[in-house]
Amino acid sequence: MSELGAVFYRGPSLLTGDPIVGALSGLEGGSLNPKTGPMVQAWIIRSDLPPMDAKRQNLDDAVCGDCKLRGRDGRPAGAM
Repeated sequence: MSELGAVFYRGPSLLTGDPIVGALSGLEGGSLNPKTGPMVQAWIIRSDLPPMDAKRQNLDDAVCGDCKLRGRDGRPAGAM
């Protein structure tokens, strides 16, 4: 990643053993959102699949496990 972000973990998921990467963004400059101001965002995604492909194929358990906030059928939890 560039100077705007950093990888803090690359390796197997502790949940499933699938490959994941943990990254931080917004290290310089942060958000333009005046409500939040500058803040760093953490991302944990599978490193072998685009995030939405992992979700659609129900392969995001490497990141989400069985969390009830994970959502189902491509919709976030609580969506109608």
